[in-house]
Amino acid sequence: METTPNPFVPGPGKNALTHGLITGGLLILFSLLTYALGMMENRAIGFVTFILLVGGMYYGTKTFRERQLNGFITYGRSFSSSFLIGLIASLVLSVYIFLFYKFFDPSMIEVMRHTAEQEILRRDPEITDEALNMALSWTERFTSPGWLAFFGFLTNLFVTAILALILSFFLKKEDPTQSQMV
Repeated sequence: METTPNPFVPGPGKNALTHGLITGGLLILFSLLTYALGMMENRAIGFVTFILLVGGMYYGTKTFRERQLNGFITYGRSFSSSFLIGLIASLVLSVYIFLFYKFFDPSMIEVMRHTAEQEILRRDPEITDEALNMALSWTERFTSPGWLAFFGFLTNLFVTAILALILSFFLKKEDPTQSQMV
């Protein structure tokens, strides 16, 4: 008696939601830790955040491959899984960013604006008052909690897409029996 392979292949949705929420939660915890320690201006924070995102995408997709796909995953399915995990983590982080700057510590926006003003003056000490006021008005427009969350989400989405392309190269593992069946 010949057996036919099971045509149902689970999608990455549930796994991506679980690992995306976990990754987003870890990113929020790390952000709160850096805030509590007064380290939000440290440039290494971005690197650690990047590592947490990569780790969540990698672990979640590897878990999906091993537990639901019998150890095999195509490049496309790996990309879908990795990207969805990063997308969900980015959404969670963006909601947190909005809530943080809107309700938890709105004074941080003023710190950002002041830092931007200092940077403008450092780069162009001869700037006119009119040009400085124009630059600061644009800075003020784009440092609202909503814009910060939106631009953070877009940035994370772009980074997530690139990371998913790269990670999928390392995570793919073609099933040798599938290529013989075609």
